[in-house]
Amino acid sequence: NHHRLHSSLEKNICSFLTEKGIIDILASSRSIIPPKELDIYIKDKSIAIEMNGLFWHSVKSIEDDTKENQRYHLNKTELCEEKGIQLLHIMDTEWNEKRTQVESLILSKLELNERLYARKCMVVDVLPKEGREFINRNPMQGSGIGGTYKGLKYNGDLVAIMQISKSRFDKNIDFELLRFCNKNYYNVIGGFSRLLKAFSLSGSLVSYANRRWSNGKVYEKNGFSLVRNTPPNYWYWKDYGVLESRHKFQKHKLRQFPSFDDKKTESQIMFEEGYNKFYDSGNLVYINNF
Repeated sequence: NHHRLHSSLEKNICSFLTEKGIIDILASSRSIIPPKELDIYIKDKSIAIEMNGLFWHSVKSIEDDTKENQRYHLNKTELCEEKGIQLLHIMDTEWNEKRTQVESLILSKLELNERLYARKCMVVDVLPKEGREFINRNPMQGSGIGGTYKGLKYNGDLVAIMQISKSRFDKNIDFELLRFCNKNYYNVIGGFSRLLKAFSLSGSLVSYANRRWSNGKVYEKNGFSLVRNTPPNYWYWKDYGVLESRHKFQKHKLRQFPSFDDKKTESQIMFEEGYNKFYDSGNLVYINNF
């Protein structure tokens, strides 16, 4: 059943790619990063796509919560990077619930989205409510909390947005670039650098690129330095498709659970409460100084 489910997801993506004129597709191949399998590989674009069924790609017990399982997605990402291939990890829940965003992301990586030029756009200040709505509707990651939004308008239409806040995790850094995204099915060429300049920052700026779909190239083009890679992040879920932040489940917040016991770890308690853990590919951490 797992295989059937998986192959129907793969078929969906393959037919979507074929409709867009991508025909050189290698499916379920073990020849690219042997002995591991890649779901979809588009050779002439050096892009691979993994369709991850949330149920099958989650850790379900403390015995399963091994280093190897925690690094499963990251290992594939790194094996692909060694061959100059960017690997996109798409979850079945994302394909089912955020189809437009996923399609737009894939087309962006394949350089098949409609292109607009930032120099032909107008920089505008965007109210938080409108900024949040745009970000939640357009990229893969929802809006971050707080901060300031600036956008680019083309013929009066909002086509790209950037969200910057005070640094959340590192107090030695002034600002954090939380989100940058284009409107679905559009790539605004030069949009990132035009919006970054519009903030006229003075100080240090950090950003975390999610390796499930970012290789950090846009940061490198804009003068950021890679300072470190983080280990995989993890989320908990109990209700299929609803991933909840691990910050919500730090051990001191788990006292309301029947299985709470000071001697147990956060993970032990969460597994006993019927939660599953999903690990991603970690982040690339970039810093820029202005």
